[in-house]
Amino acid sequence: MTLRVILASLLIFQACQHREKDLLNFEKRKLTFLQLPDDVKATYLKELNKQHASDDHIVISNDQGYTIKYDRTGMDDGIWILLTKGFKHYFYINNKHLTLQANQGAPFILSKKKFYYSHELNLDEQKRKNATFAEINLSNELD
Repeated sequence: MTLRVILASLLIFQACQHREKDLLNFEKRKLTFLQLPDDVKATYLKELNKQHASDDHIVISNDQGYTIKYDRTGMDDGIWILLTKGFKHYFYINNKHLTLQANQGAPFILSKKKFYYSHELNLDEQKRKNATFAEINLSNELD
């Protein structure tokens, strides 16, 4: 009986929560570092040269008029959050709510209404040379 109550509660919670759009469902272009637009490359290089705490999730908007707020869920959020939301990144770009599965590399950059992130965790100078990056066009989403 207890298991049924827990499962029913999870289903109700899932049905009631605000629906974010999952960035994994958007069409992506895979790029190397050299294929990134110049302003995005410059932002990555600038951030890689800074000292950040190991748990920093750098989120940057190069677009005027678009701000990004960031949150995440993870191991330190407790079992209820992990069961209902899982490990995710949450991006709030103006009034749009977007999610991305965990284990995607920061910095996360918005530039010309395109969203960029690395498939490499803990991106550093050496890893950057061989890393692949995702580019997601959010023009339709942000207009």
